Amino acid sequence: LMNSIEYKFKDKQFKCVNIMSELVNNPWEKESFNADPEYEKFCEELQTLLGEEIIKVTQTNVGKHPVLVKVPDKGLTGHQETVMSTQTTGLSMQTKMRGKKVVHINITNDIIQKMNSKIKEKGKLEDMDKGLFMTLYNTALINGGYILPDPYRYTEEIFSLIQGALSGAPSIAADGN
Repeated sequence: LMNSIEYKFKDKQFKCVNIMSELVNNPWEKESFNADPEYEKFCEELQTLLGEEIIKVTQTNVGKHPVLVKVPDKGLTGHQETVMSTQTTGLSMQTKMRGKKVVHINITNDIIQKMNSKIKEKGKLEDMDKGLFMTLYNTALINGGYILPDPYRYTEEIFSLIQGALSGAPSIAADGN
């Protein structure tokens, strides 16, 4: 989510503000929130899992969603990336314009708390946990207005989760199978 853009057109000053950004940026900038050291290993594991796609994984205690995706001030929002993908610029230009994202995990969310307790217990994320987190991450991307690179794989993950819930045992892996 992008903070704002200011521009001038015919001697008039305009400011474009992303409402979602205004709702979620301010709480993270408060100095009163201190990262919980119990979640550092979890953040490191997620950083490794997501790799080059993101800048970093941080903690927050804002909102009800387990995972939120944000772009730096100069990055493109999901909707802006969609518009850029329809332009006639080459793929290399679109890749350059697309920024890396910052992933915020909500440490007050039950899902994140349970995943963190599993990583503390086992020492690392297992394949099923990686798959579940990738599903959470992809859902956060959709909530942010981004288009998934492989929507078919995402829907397969969702169907697998539903099937697992109905049978009593989730059957999702990190590779989406």
